[in-house]
Amino acid sequence: MKIALLGDVHCLWPALRAVLEDARRWGAELILNAGDSFGLGGFPNETLEGLFAPDVRSIIGNWEAGLLRRGDVAENVRAKFSNPATQEALLKVWERAGPEGQAAWRQFAELTPARWRHRINGYRLWLCHHTDRVRVDREAPWVRLVEAAERHRAQIFVVGHTHEPLIRHHNGICVINVGMVGRLRRWEPFADYARLEIAPTPHARLRRVRYDIEEVMQRLRELGMPQEFMDRVLHPRSGHSKKRKKRKRRR
Repeated sequence: MKIALLGDVHCLWPALRAVLEDARRWGAELILNAGDSFGLGGFPNETLEGLFAPDVRSIIGNWEAGLLRRGDVAENVRAKFSNPATQEALLKVWERAGPEGQAAWRQFAELTPARWRHRINGYRLWLCHHTDRVRVDREAPWVRLVEAAERHRAQIFVVGHTHEPLIRHHNGICVINVGMVGRLRRWEPFADYARLEIAPTPHARLRRVRYDIEEVMQRLRELGMPQEFMDRVLHPRSGHSKKRKKRKRRR
């Protein structure tokens, strides 16, 4: 069986579209979404429509749980993010959704589970974004994911959240971090996801696809995103590359 594993879409529909098309060309029979689907990408309604496809199964991440599930969204945004430019940009995306789209996102956040487990071809698969018990952070070595898989008696353990793609096979357990679909960077217009094939044993590999960044930039300009936010999209932050290299050395 062929399964595509993705996550952290953050409303970046052109990137999600590129991943879905690539996965379906490969022959994916099931597409699992590890959460954090809402975000700054500028395409809220298109993203949600894409995730409602019959071959896609989703869980929610901390963005849906923290921003959309309960309370006033604007208040939740201000409580979660201290940067005014981020607050303004996110509220513009929420406004773009419109009343019907906002209601659909609220329903998605309320009714979609926070984790999913299933036996596939005899293998126990566990899908989560992150939880208090299985805290996934950037500094966690892959062995912690193996330990979490063992606690949950999972042979295939899939997470997201850190935006750092990872695959490890250890003692009959396959742990996967799906990386990030919604990478909103003008200088790096690529989306990560993982391909999992169980034929007959689980084997996974990472995949990176290019998306249409100009379509994204046009939408962000239409939304009137604040300049500080646009600068972050357009230009690498100082020390960005060094931090990524340092994290790779820790793993």
